[in-house]
Amino acid sequence: MVIFALYFLYEVISRYVGVTMKNDKIRNGAGTASGWASNGFGGGTASGYGGAGIQLLTQIGQSGSIFTTEDAYRLAGEIGIAPSYVNRLLALLAESGLLQRLKRGMYAITAWLPGMQDLPPFALSMKLFPGCAISGWSALHYHELTEQIPRSITVTTPKLVQTPSMRGKSTLPSSRRQVGVHVFEISTVTHGHFFGFQNVWMGEEQVRIFEKERAVLDCFALPRKFGGLSTGLGLLEEHLHRLDIGKLVQHALTYDSFAACKRLGWSLEQAGAPKIQYAPLLGHKGEGYRLLDPTSADLGPYEPRWQIRNNLDLERIK
Repeated sequence: MVIFALYFLYEVISRYVGVTMKNDKIRNGAGTASGWASNGFGGGTASGYGGAGIQLLTQIGQSGSIFTTEDAYRLAGEIGIAPSYVNRLLALLAESGLLQRLKRGMYAITAWLPGMQDLPPFALSMKLFPGCAISGWSALHYHELTEQIPRSITVTTPKLVQTPSMRGKSTLPSSRRQVGVHVFEISTVTHGHFFGFQNVWMGEEQVRIFEKERAVLDCFALPRKFGGLSTGLGLLEEHLHRLDIGKLVQHALTYDSFAACKRLGWSLEQAGAPKIQYAPLLGHKGEGYRLLDPTSADLGPYEPRWQIRNNLDLERIK
């Protein structure tokens, strides 16, 4: 099976890499075909290039599916591939579809290799978007607060992320990025809203993820991302006993959004939480009224106690 996989990769690379020694602009020190042969390139033919590519891919794959250019240079040296060939090999492998360039100096292996250590999707997020945290539906699912399996991996970052669609290289919305089979949904927030996360180990990688309470808060601060306020209401009804309400309220006060505080306070009251725990949200000052559910029509009665306009059909939600 391993031999077949290597042979298959060899043929794929050789088919895509249509270069010969005569046409190639990269030479070894002597600049001769014999030099190519001495470096393990099989005489400088397309097949020789494929053999070197397979060797490099296999060596890299044993360390993981994500790697940097520096990693490639180091690992190429361990198997006797000269540094002068590495950039060319990476470019050819990317052209063949066996590598995907994630960003400057970072690549992902898109083909399965024998012995390759696959990187968990959440850990991949940490590599792609340094300083981010797993959030949204992905965090809710991780904490077993929803049975809905997210179609994408949601991350939040205080840093502006430039995706391929922003450069006109993708058909995905500008907030999304696809790497292999994984789609990442990216939310950029202010530094003041980037808090309430924990570090967990996934395999050999450490991942930053929103705490339960911080993930739940987003259902009330950003209800549009969850299809409306009904997601947050249903979550409180089913999992209130699993949440630290004091921490959830404190997170809302730290987030310092008038609308989020009032929506959350109203919802905690409806869910039967002790008044002493949600009372601080009553004292959060603001002007005017906010829609309880910004995804619904601007209709319904005004409730002065929480300064919200109740535009929810509670019977429909239940």
